[in-house]
Amino acid sequence: MATTAVPTANGVRYQYQLVHVENDQRIWLAPAWQGQTKLEPRAKLFSSATGELDGLLMSTLNSLAAEGWELLEIRTASQPTKAKQTLETSLTYNDPNRPTYTGTTTIDSYTQTRYLFRRPLQPSK
Repeated sequence: MATTAVPTANGVRYQYQLVHVENDQRIWLAPAWQGQTKLEPRAKLFSSATGELDGLLMSTLNSLAAEGWELLEIRTASQPTKAKQTLETSLTYNDPNRPTYTGTTTIDSYTQTRYLFRRPLQPSK
């Protein structure tokens, strides 16, 4: 996890925007940005959605930077959610009484990356 310390500016008020990438599947925006709260790739079953999600993320981050948003923090977290272990047996050709065992462990995990932005609050007229 990485945190960036930002110097304080006395008397300046800020508004904040959070971009949250969830498990390489969707992007959440809080509060809603340009009328959207969630971005998802169109690609579904039997196709790679990762490339399209990366494109959505990069265009969103570039748009925020172009509007004057300052990146404050990037926070990445990952935690295992499920583990599955399998054991396979195969007979060797030279001695069928001594099988070969092969074990495999698969671990599924949940990952999230959060980008926190801020910009000075525009005074209301």
